[in-house]
Amino acid sequence: MSQSPSPQQPNPYGQAPGQPYPPQPPAKQKKKWYKRPIVWILAVIVVIAIAVNGANGGNDKAASSTAPDSTTSEAAEPRTPMSVTAATMIDDLESNALKAETTYKGQYVEVTGYVSNIDAQGKYFSVDGGPDTFTFTNVQAFITPEQQAQVAEFSKGNQVVFTGEVTDVGEVMGYSIDVESIQ
Repeated sequence: MSQSPSPQQPNPYGQAPGQPYPPQPPAKQKKKWYKRPIVWILAVIVVIAIAVNGANGGNDKAASSTAPDSTTSEAAEPRTPMSVTAATMIDDLESNALKAETTYKGQYVEVTGYVSNIDAQGKYFSVDGGPDTFTFTNVQAFITPEQQAQVAEFSKGNQVVFTGEVTDVGEVMGYSIDVESIQ
């Protein structure tokens, strides 16, 4: 039983068996990362952003630095504080937050209130309208490190009078005041 040899099929490249494969075209080389256009576009955007930020000194206060400094003129003449109780401030805030903000924000005030909380880190203390009142809103008096020893002697419920500038007014957190002096 002999079979006749079958004709051999050509290889996938159309060549007869036994002949070498034809040479392949060279593989397409990837561009190096620094030769890609997107890299250069991003680099230009970053450089422009740095230049714009550097033009104003890297902070948002550059525009205000050309304005006259209000603290030098204030030092020449003493400011008279608006005398108010913490109870009045809290009532004003709870009845109309917008009016309370326009009335008190940025104002120099002398506040009389009762200590309701003293921050453990010594950054602020809070006052409210009376020793036995409870409200969610209060007046937070932010103190300096020099004032911490004086505040450390306070107790909850003590009446306190302090002077400072109202820096923030909000219906949730109440008032924030940077304390200048405590009586």
